[in-house]
Amino acid sequence: MKKNLLSIFILTLLFVSCKKEPQPHMKTTCELSKPVKASFTMGYKVKIDSCDNTSSNDYFILEDTDTCFGGLITFRSTVCNYDSLRWIIGNNPSQFTTKEFNLFFTEEFGGMTIPITLIAKKRPNEICNPTDDGVDTLVRYLHIKTHNSSHTFYGKFIGHNIEDGVADLFEIELTSGIINGTVTFINLPQGGNPPSGFGQLNKQTVIYRRFYFCRDFDFGGHGLNNMIGVVKYNSNYDSVRIEYSYSIDPAKPNRGSNSRKKTFIGTRI
Repeated sequence: MKKNLLSIFILTLLFVSCKKEPQPHMKTTCELSKPVKASFTMGYKVKIDSCDNTSSNDYFILEDTDTCFGGLITFRSTVCNYDSLRWIIGNNPSQFTTKEFNLFFTEEFGGMTIPITLIAKKRPNEICNPTDDGVDTLVRYLHIKTHNSSHTFYGKFIGHNIEDGVADLFEIELTSGIINGTVTFINLPQGGNPPSGFGQLNKQTVIYRRFYFCRDFDFGGHGLNNMIGVVKYNSNYDSVRIEYSYSIDPAKPNRGSNSRKKTFIGTRI
């Protein structure tokens, strides 16, 4: 009897020791073989100034939008796996087959809506996807607004910093800067009244209803060195959201623990 019990015990140990751990699910060929899917972004490619008196930390972003003021527009395919691409830009007879390219839209296009078509092709896996023809098409529409003068960006707004609470209301003003094509921020940050602030109001940095700004020096000792951010308007330009940051210690870069971030929201008065 003892021998039988010992045999059962040994067999149990062998069974437990030989039991395989569950293996992670490995995707099959068909799970990895998906039909091609057309997708793309379009808009202004904007240079973001790091505001540190150098260009080494500057970078570009492409803000996806379906509305613009014209000028140089970038089209970028976001298709991951494809054999070929073909773009159709309105009635433009040119052939575009690259992943990314730029087109310049003159003021004559103001008020127009242009269909943007991307056709992506990829050899289908007929075993995994028997109904796939290897082609996918996406059509988006680019609305080009008439470029108004920059005065729509200017004006007085009353509001508050989200971080400080709605009870702390104060008034700011955006006016034409001393240098052509720039904007002055008055009382932003609260208590600051620098005589010169930067926010380039040209087509390279103006996105539809928004613009980016940078002030890379502390003019007049106001302690607002390296102030950077973006100004966003609603469709009627009667309300504003300003996401900005600046150096706590103006002698040091606007980074890390020396960066104070604020978001002002206000309405035009």
